[in-house]
Amino acid sequence: MIIANPGDKPQRQTGSDLAPTALSPEQRAFHVKEYEKLTAEVTDALKNINDLFKGAIVLSGAVFTWCLAQSSGKTGFTLPEGPLRLAMWIPSALSAAMGLLSLAQLWRIYRIGEYLRDLEQALGSPSLGWERHWTGEDRETERARSRRPMLSAAGLLAWATLLAGQIIIALIATKH
Repeated sequence: MIIANPGDKPQRQTGSDLAPTALSPEQRAFHVKEYEKLTAEVTDALKNINDLFKGAIVLSGAVFTWCLAQSSGKTGFTLPEGPLRLAMWIPSALSAAMGLLSLAQLWRIYRIGEYLRDLEQALGSPSLGWERHWTGEDRETERARSRRPMLSAAGLLAWATLLAGQIIIALIATKH
């Protein structure tokens, strides 16, 4: 929630500023429903990221297999060399686009997570809540606070490895 101070830039109000007693039963019920919907939205976004990555792998395999079959000349129909060389770059282009879509989903998840943390603090105990736990706010160790960036780094590494592999395959295949 943003609270505007006259003459100041808006400041983000944290969940600890929102006491559970400050909410009417109707407001509380609304925010509980909102919390449920947003957590379902995060679950769907995580599934979409996984589906995009799996799709990129399957798509790459299908296109590379098709290109290999075309280059062997045993399919009855063979593409000329120029379009076939160009087709070898399709997996890289599509994976880059799918990776950017995943990055957009991840950014959306983080934004929702910030708001969920506020809802958890306003509706529950200020010292409990998944978002608080996930970001490491419940522990003072650097390891606990670094979990979320580590997950992002692992996802980025997976996408970068996939894209690098596709580029290497395309470079090798188009040199022959």
